Amino acid sequence: LSYCYLEEIAPSSRELLKQVSRLRLETGVSDSWILADLTDEKSVAEARGFSQAKQLVQDIHFLAIQSSPESQNFAGFWLLQG
Repeated sequence: LSYCYLEEIAPSSRELLKQVSRLRLETGVSDSWILADLTDEKSVAEARGFSQAKQLVQDIHFLAIQSSPESQNFAGFWLLQG
């Protein structure tokens, strides 16, 4: 997973792209960021489970960003629907 600068970007939704097994963050009509390539079956299965669970709660979900993998705190936190 590569990290990118996301300050001043308002996330609108996150989705699993089934055709390429990627986790993508949409930040506008024409802007999106690839957050992760899902390269193993366990990750793909977890992403599918997340997508199914999200549908059960009207697509409401959270996005939390850490400044580094070692950080115990969130640098950003959003409640999303979509």
